[in-house]
Amino acid sequence: MIRAHHSETVAGWLKATCLILLLCTISACSSNGGLQSRNPGPGERAADGVAILGAVKTSNLKAAVNLDLVAVELAARLSERGDVRLVPETQVREIVGTDLLKRMKTVFARDGEFTPHHINQLRQADLRTRRAIIVKLEGDKVEKLPLVREAVYNEAGLRVVDRERRVYVTQRTTEMSATVLDLKTGRTLWTRLYRIRPQAKDVSKQYLGSSFTGSVAAEVANTVVNGFGKGNHPPAPSFQGSLRALIREIALKMPARR
Repeated sequence: MIRAHHSETVAGWLKATCLILLLCTISACSSNGGLQSRNPGPGERAADGVAILGAVKTSNLKAAVNLDLVAVELAARLSERGDVRLVPETQVREIVGTDLLKRMKTVFARDGEFTPHHINQLRQADLRTRRAIIVKLEGDKVEKLPLVREAVYNEAGLRVVDRERRVYVTQRTTEMSATVLDLKTGRTLWTRLYRIRPQAKDVSKQYLGSSFTGSVAAEVANTVVNGFGKGNHPPAPSFQGSLRALIREIALKMPARR
């Protein structure tokens, strides 16, 4: 009876010990996970973090754009990477001050860089990150490219002399730059200019006429179809689509940490 009681005691002690070890292991895992995801403490700057200072545009940009939404889109695309801690522009505005940040961005929009005084102010702000990024819309231009005339061939591979293929192309060129600052040293870590040139095309066949009478008939037929004196250039590709593509490119190419 004593031996049986002793065995039960040892078994109970082992079971309790295993339970304690298991709880300690779970506690250690939870503690490590929390440590990895915590925010930097006072005076710390996350090496893998980036503060979004916002978006600006050049003064001659004609296209209407909401710069606040550009900053939000940039934050969303950077967040998708999963390897960058973000301080969104709304928090930067609260820490730095709305008026001061606005003055900083006005200077950057004009000169493409911050003044030394502004850089020092950013360094002294408690943004809890080692880096800061700002993007600038450098330009947006829509142009109708020269008309391209192409020969038309029949099924036998012979050229059809009384008609031609006309290609109308409308091209949009949008440029956006990105600059990443080191908030510890005040230096520029990374800067790039990205350009996108999407095109919209419209293709039509025009009847030329193989004789004077035929040419007159063809001209009348084409005028009725296309409208007198009107070109066939299509509308330009979407400006918003170009913006989204450029922001995605910047978010993908920005270095994770330095």
